Amino acid sequence: MAETSNRGLTLGIAAAIAVGIGLAAYIGMGRDEAADPPTLAANPDAMDNDSVAALEETTDLGTDAYEGETYDGGDFAGDAPLNEAVPVEIGDLDSFIETQEAFLAANATKDGVITTKTGLQYRILKQGGGGAKPKAIDTVRVHYLGRFIDGQEFDSSSGGDPIEFPLYQVIPGWTEGVQLMSIGDKFEFTLPHDLAYGPDGAGADIPPYATLVFDVELLGIVPYKDD
Repeated sequence: MAETSNRGLTLGIAAAIAVGIGLAAYIGMGRDEAADPPTLAANPDAMDNDSVAALEETTDLGTDAYEGETYDGGDFAGDAPLNEAVPVEIGDLDSFIETQEAFLAANATKDGVITTKTGLQYRILKQGGGGAKPKAIDTVRVHYLGRFIDGQEFDSSSGGDPIEFPLYQVIPGWTEGVQLMSIGDKFEFTLPHDLAYGPDGAGADIPPYATLVFDVELLGIVPYKDD
C-alpha cells in the first residue's frame, strides 16, 4: 500500500479518500458520518431496536476491546504492486454496464455463491470457529483485498495493519456482508454497483456502475458500548 495512517487504516486510493480516514472513508465514500444512522444499514434484519437507538447517539468506539486474534499475515499478498492508483478506462459505458451485469449473472451460478435479497453475492473462503457476528453498530477489524471483475487489484491491506471502522459508516455491501461473518471467517463478496459506488463511482479509480469483488477476513469485533 502507498501509506498507512497511525491508526493502521490504509490509504490505498488517495484521490478517493477526501471525505474521511483510510479505507474506512474510502469504503464509505459518499457517506456522511452525521447522516441518520439507521438508513446506513443494508441489512436491517441484523439490527435490533437497541442498536438502532444507539446509532442515534454520539459514538466513542475504542480499538482496545477487540474480540478475536491477531492477523497471522497470510493469504492477502497481491500479485501486482499497489503503490499507486491508476485511473481506470472503461470505454463505452453501455458496454461496460453490460459486462458488469453479465459477470454478476455468471458468478451467481458458481458453486458456493449465495445471493442475498439485496443482490449481494458472497462465498465462504474460510470458516473460523463460529460465534458472534457483528451488528451494524459495532466496530470491526478486518484484512481485505479489493479487485475489479477482471482481477485487477485496486486496494489491499496486505503488508500493513488491519483496518477498523464502524459498520454503519461504510458502503452497503460491506455493512451487509460483514454482518454475516464470525471472527476468523474469510469471505469473498461481490458487490453490484448499487451496493458499492453506484452511478457516480469514486474519483478516477472506481468507475461508474462498477461491480467490485472483495476478499475480507474478520479479525475482531468491538461491540458498541453506550457510555
